[in-house]
Amino acid sequence: MSGCGGLLSDEKGGLVKGFIKKLGNCSTILAELCAIFWGLKLANEMGFKKIIVEGDSTSVISMLKNMENQWEAFGSLLLLLQKEICANCQLYFQHNYKDGNQCADC
Repeated sequence: MSGCGGLLSDEKGGLVKGFIKKLGNCSTILAELCAIFWGLKLANEMGFKKIIVEGDSTSVISMLKNMENQWEAFGSLLLLLQKEICANCQLYFQHNYKDGNQCADC
């Protein structure tokens, strides 16, 4: 059983909102993408216009930064993220080492 979650914070690092989702059986990469998807959807619904996505998966962050075509299995989710959810916001992706992510795996 897999799950995902995330935190939305303001420009000063203060917690704004958190979320968790049950996913069923899926890969680690899909779980990371789902967390980003739900976080971006929530940020968009809350009216955020500048969004910095931090993640500890170098593969996923690289995939999102470059929208790499070799990740065809996740293409529709990536397209939805890029075109529909975040069409009206400034979106940045950055890698954060797991050691620096105090909320991961809590």
